[in-house]
Parts: sequence; C-alpha cells; structure tokens
Amino acid sequence: MTIDSAHPMQTIFDGVLYAHYRQAYIHIKGTYDFAENVRKGQVNGLLGAAYPTTLFLTFGLHSGAVRLSVKLASLPPDLDESWEEIVEAPFTMPETGTLGLSDWEGQLWYPIPIAPGSYRVRFSAQQFGEAEEVPESENDLNPIERYEVIFWPAARQPDQILKVTRPAAQYWHDFAQGNIR
Repeated sequence: MTIDSAHPMQTIFDGVLYAHYRQAYIHIKGTYDFAENVRKGQVNGLLGAAYPTTLFLTFGLHSGAVRLSVKLASLPPDLDESWEEIVEAPFTMPETGTLGLSDWEGQLWYPIPIAPGSYRVRFSAQQFGEAEEVPESENDLNPIERYEVIFWPAARQPDQILKVTRPAAQYWHDFAQGNIR
C-alpha cells in the first residue's frame, strides 16, 4: 500500500492483542527471524530491530491483553508527549514478502500493507508494566496498557529513546545496552 498524502495517517490495526512473555512481532510472513539478541547494537529495549525482517515489540505486561494500534503515516508524525514511553528504530521493507503483526503464539496474523523501502518506526506506550498489578481476568476485560506503532518513509538512522518515564521501561533499555544481564 502506498501511503496516501491526502490522508497523512492511516490506522491499519486497532484492537486487543494478547501478550505472552512480554512479546509480539511485526515481521515478514514466513520468517521468524528473532533468536537471542533482537536488540543487538541498539540503545532502546522496547522495539527490537536488529534483524532485517522483524520488529520485536516488548510490553510491560508479561501475559495478557494489551491495546495496540498500528498506523502508517506519509510524513514524520508530531511527537505526542501524552505517551509515557517513546522509542524509534529503522525498518526496511524488502521487495518481496508480506509484512504483518503476529502474537507470540502465531495465532494472530494481521497484514500491514506497506510498500518496499526504508521506514522509521515509532513505538509508544502508556502505563508500561501497570497491568502486572491487576488480576488478569480484570485486565482482559479492559486492557490497562496501551501501545502504538507508527511507520513512515525515512532514511535509515540508528534507533533512539525519545522518552522514558517508568523504571520497567528503563530496565529494558539498560538490558539492550548491556548494562543488565
């Protein structure tokens, strides 16, 4: 899909995703390219982009429901400071393959129709880790943690942390940087 400049932001997915082991993925269908170090060489620990066909999303909640939206933008989006955690990383969509959102078990596959090329990806979170304090049955009815992924065309640049507010998120940044083992 080519991003329509008349509609600078298009929502591709907006719903509930079930996290397992704090994980979900955006990857090329048929690839499961995320072995040990999905954050190798990165400063951010929330959006692993070390493998060329995979984005590794890290949630605060170990297991249970999170609210997630995936959007495509034609231009770099304004920074929305209402998000508590914000990171960015590069992603290159190859000439062949279908990109999609997948849960840990592979039961969910939701296509993300983007054209081949170089993209910047912003991953933002609200209430990162807060759902750990709520019974799973209660959280599943109304997910506490919210996440947003936005893709837009951009030249490849290193990943970066734009905002961090919670110790749980800082832990993953420290882990990615090799400060925690």
